[in-house]
Amino acid sequence: LLRIGGFGCLLQGDELRIVLRTEDGFAPLSLTRAPKSVCVMRYGATGDMLQTAALLPQLKREGYHVTVNCHPNGELLLKHDPHVDAFRVQDPNQVPNGERPDYHAHLLTRFERVINLSESVEGSLLAHPGRVNHRWPDAMRRKYMDVNYLEFMSEIADLPYVPGGHFYPSDEEVATARDCLDEIAI
Repeated sequence: LLRIGGFGCLLQGDELRIVLRTEDGFAPLSLTRAPKSVCVMRYGATGDMLQTAALLPQLKREGYHVTVNCHPNGELLLKHDPHVDAFRVQDPNQVPNGERPDYHAHLLTRFERVINLSESVEGSLLAHPGRVNHRWPDAMRRKYMDVNYLEFMSEIADLPYVPGGHFYPSDEEVATARDCLDEIAI
């Protein structure tokens, strides 16, 4: 088995099979597109994934089977979210930035919708040093960048903006948090 992110190639006899990583090992990769399916792409860190998670309940309300395409840290953060049906986990830079448009096109053969939220906030609304918009006059930055991130992402996703979002911790995470709070209270 050759493992590449959440995928693997398995040679059985003289047949090469593509498989997906699952909780129980590996499963054959279906080559058909599921109806009413969406793949939400976001490769960022904790804050990026929490922002992304705020959109998932609306997709579930609209009846979508929701797959989140993310880095391993995104899967760790969202693995208990009841609005996520599946993950496509990729290692950082597994799909180089220049190849993402082709990858997006490929995903459209597998999902009814693909919502690419990578760089949605970072590339549009944040004025990082080194980027041109960092040197814009303050009035311009406020006019074009003083935007609610979740509203902006909802527009990209072609979804109505619904305030909210929730983190779904595991029982172990809740117990660890309680232990930490108990130690602080002493």
